[in-house]
Amino acid sequence: MLKAVLVGCGGISRAWFTSLAGEDVALVGLVDVVKDNARQRQAEFAPEARVGKNLADMLADVQPDIVFDCTIPAAHYDVVT
Repeated sequence: MLKAVLVGCGGISRAWFTSLAGEDVALVGLVDVVKDNARQRQAEFAPEARVGKNLADMLADVQPDIVFDCTIPAAHYDVVT
């Protein structure tokens, strides 16, 4: 089972949750600058996931195997670097 963090919990993130259903992927962290967005996705799809606003802190905390970047295009550079 791969551990994953999803960054950017706006509307498009729902498609990722749906696509991951049935896969060997556990979403262990949800990150969004608007923490309520992450909490909403947690309630809908990943009750066991940790929620945060800071990607670096989340990465250090849960040490995921993969990161799904669902942020707006202007934020992609900061997420992938």
